[in-house]
Amino acid sequence: MHSFARKGLVFGFASLILVTQALPAGADNLPAPFGKSTLPTKDEAAEAKRRFDAGLKLFKAKDFQGALPEFKESYRLGRKPAALRNLAQTYRELRQFPEAYEAFEWLAAEHGRALGAKDKRDVQRALKDLASVTGTLQIQIKPEGAEVAIDGKS
Repeated sequence: MHSFARKGLVFGFASLILVTQALPAGADNLPAPFGKSTLPTKDEAAEAKRRFDAGLKLFKAKDFQGALPEFKESYRLGRKPAALRNLAQTYRELRQFPEAYEAFEWLAAEHGRALGAKDKRDVQRALKDLASVTGTLQIQIKPEGAEVAIDGKS
């Protein structure tokens, strides 16, 4: 028998301040879905900054659907904690709470040492708030090797 757990939406909503300045770069080895494992090239870093700035503009205009791919690509290319935090907050504004939780959790795990004390507290508060509106679903699967997808994710 195989089992796995996945966070999912329960109910509720809360907000957090959007990061507007880039923080120091974090870990080098970042698996999907939040990044690649090599340092960004000069061109990738420039494109990451351009996408970050575009995401900020869209977020401030409350175009969260438009901001989402900008922050995703900014983090994928440049792996700056600020881009990941803004991605998490954008998911939160879109009420995509499991994705927001996962992004904040990744931020704490991969960039915790690069965050200041206030930012660490904000991230922990966001995780606590999101934990109250998400839950964990455990599924036991028989036979071994069977695949289960929830919202298109396995």
